[in-house]
Amino acid sequence: MSPWPSRKTKNEAVQFLGTEKKPRATYHVYRGPDRAHALAFLRQAPVKDPYVYVVVETPEGNFGRDLMYLFEESNGKLIEFGSRVQSEDPVPSSTHCAWCGFYVVPFDLPEAARLASTLSVYLTVDEARDKGHGLRCDHCSHLQCAFCSDFIKSGDGGIAAHCRACGRVLKDLVKNFPST
Repeated sequence: MSPWPSRKTKNEAVQFLGTEKKPRATYHVYRGPDRAHALAFLRQAPVKDPYVYVVVETPEGNFGRDLMYLFEESNGKLIEFGSRVQSEDPVPSSTHCAWCGFYVVPFDLPEAARLASTLSVYLTVDEARDKGHGLRCDHCSHLQCAFCSDFIKSGDGGIAAHCRACGRVLKDLVKNFPST
């Protein structure tokens, strides 16, 4: 259950209207006087789980926040990335980033790519961030989302990230398909 309906807000101009549960998503809906109040409220409303949305309806349009972004609801246009507060004490999880507690979206391959006998997957840092992907440490099993990872150039010219818990190089993309 999301904390949104009972959450006290410093932004009294934004009022809770209700929660809509649909088959694949939950929407916590609010009403606000304008875009500025809506965005101020959404910046303070982290959504840490998939398929949960916070929406503020205003006369200027509706604005929302999901796991990754603040966006315009009418067209899904990105306004900004939602902030993530990083903890100094990691909380191990098999589904959420140890540092910020946000869900790490598993990487999935198209069905045709699963039939390949050999396959290398390369994502840019921006692609990993935009889609909510992350990395798993082979040594200590902590998950790290792309937002909490410090990507650096590696000696071979590629990009690498180190585990914030044990310092080892992160290699495994969190995946949603069986290894062959």
